[in-house]
Amino acid sequence: MKAYDVNGNHSEYSGIITVTPTARPATPAGISYRFDSHSIFLVWESQNFGNISHVNIHRSETEAMASAITMSIDKSLNTYTDKNLTTGKQYYYTISVTDTNQVESFPSNVLSITPVRHLHFNRKMHCASELYLSITTIWVFMEPVSRTSM
Repeated sequence: MKAYDVNGNHSEYSGIITVTPTARPATPAGISYRFDSHSIFLVWESQNFGNISHVNIHRSETEAMASAITMSIDKSLNTYTDKNLTTGKQYYYTISVTDTNQVESFPSNVLSITPVRHLHFNRKMHCASELYLSITTIWVFMEPVSRTSM
């Protein structure tokens, strides 16, 4: 490689650079979650462990995943519980894997999860509109990814 300036002057050739192409590991798939008022339980499909070194759980307080905290867990695990969270606060997660060459997969789609208190129905509910409003409150927090609550 040579570098040129605006006057057409050029440098000597650089040294030879060896490039070895690598393939990224597959992005984790089949991600779902459950939650309660202070915890989020993530589950994903297991992958071929052949060259996987570990699984990365990235958590942020912004959808852009700015200042994400990364928790690395054993490659044989396909679940992770994030505890001691703030009820009603929105958290964002992605999951990736890193192979034995330290190449990280692309992250999964961003999951937006808000731990909420579960609603307990009791006999004091008097009309269908109260039941409907309570159920609506639960579904406001659901995203188009397979999820169930704990």
